[in-house]
Amino acid sequence: MQFINQTLHIAIHSRASDVHFEPYQQHFRVCLRIDGRFLQASASPSPELSTRMSTRRKIIGQLDIAERRLPQDGQFSLLLDNACYSMRIATLPTLHGEKVVLRILLHPSGRGLARQLWHAIRRHWL
Repeated sequence: MQFINQTLHIAIHSRASDVHFEPYQQHFRVCLRIDGRFLQASASPSPELSTRMSTRRKIIGQLDIAERRLPQDGQFSLLLDNACYSMRIATLPTLHGEKVVLRILLHPSGRGLARQLWHAIRRHWL
């Protein structure tokens, strides 16, 4: 979970539009699309964590975690640095696991919505 959060934080601060998590037989690759260029992230987790990370992203995106043979799409919101981001998630089955792509979009109302969301969460949960 920490790796996913750290990767999203780096992607947002790098102004990446997409984050690609790609499993391979011997390694796991994380790439960012920044200004139309596809760049590999400097740190990638071990391939053994591929299934656990894929499942975690599917839970966040409210996808069916049992389905690994068909592509799936979903979405979720993320509050980071007082800004609200809308994330689109797409999974694609591959030979060595599931490729997951996250599309990062700044919510149209930007920082104002983040503040409203924070107050709503605080009012109901804290």
